Amino acid sequence: MASLKELRNRITSVTSTRKITSAMKMVSAAKLKRAQDAIYRMRPYSSKLNTMVSNLTMDSMVFSELALAKVSVPRNVTLVIYSANGSLCGAFNSNILKLAEATMDEYRNAYPEVTFSLLVFGKRGYEYFIKRNFHASGPYKSLVDKPNLDVLSALTSGLIQSFISDHTQRVEIIYNEFVSAGVQRPKREVILPFSKTKSESQYELGYIFEPSVELLLEKIVPKSLKIKMYSALLESVAAEQGARTTAMHVATENASDLIGTLSLQYNKARQSAITNEILEITTGAEAQKSK
Repeated sequence: MASLKELRNRITSVTSTRKITSAMKMVSAAKLKRAQDAIYRMRPYSSKLNTMVSNLTMDSMVFSELALAKVSVPRNVTLVIYSANGSLCGAFNSNILKLAEATMDEYRNAYPEVTFSLLVFGKRGYEYFIKRNFHASGPYKSLVDKPNLDVLSALTSGLIQSFISDHTQRVEIIYNEFVSAGVQRPKREVILPFSKTKSESQYELGYIFEPSVELLLEKIVPKSLKIKMYSALLESVAAEQGARTTAMHVATENASDLIGTLSLQYNKARQSAITNEILEITTGAEAQKSK
């Protein structure tokens, strides 16, 4: 059994750790609230934009002539991967990296000659792929800490130009979808070539568009892609803070349980030491009487 001094030191150490994890939990909870608010503010605009695009692409002839909808055999695939800058957020990073690796294996099996270009948000994901000799750009740490639509729009414009010039034939985003503080769902989504999306509310036939539908799509589809990239970043940031809040909550609870266990051991050891001292005193007193 450990000595009283060792048990006291361990209790002090675990108590200090519990204070740190508790503080980190509070900070992550505050960041999670801000991230959730950002998602809720974006969703109505994103939903309405998707409805507009869906209605404008009802005409198959118009959609087939859209440059961003061109489908070809992928020789180069661009993966946009959203990870975190830090750790201590459970399986958040590992789930995304596993999904990214599985996605690349899937493409390699279908198209043996395919190559990959990676656009990685977050320090953890960027370091992971650089160590494995992938060609990756990133890590855009400031964007992960503070999402900025203007900067992300510029990056998305670069992806669009790369697709139009046929440098890449497919673009996928891989991110953690925020479900709740305790649930984050790894998700992959093809954003280029652009595909039709179903809408619950559709325009009735007979509308006359001014300017033409083709010109409207040339303006709206790139904007829709930029919003999709930005929404994925917001989802990833919220999922990261949710995962960290949950992880720190579990760590704090485990620390409290460990302190309880160590305190029980300490009290037992202290009681045993006191009992031994009493026995020694009693035995010594009896020995003196017998002389």
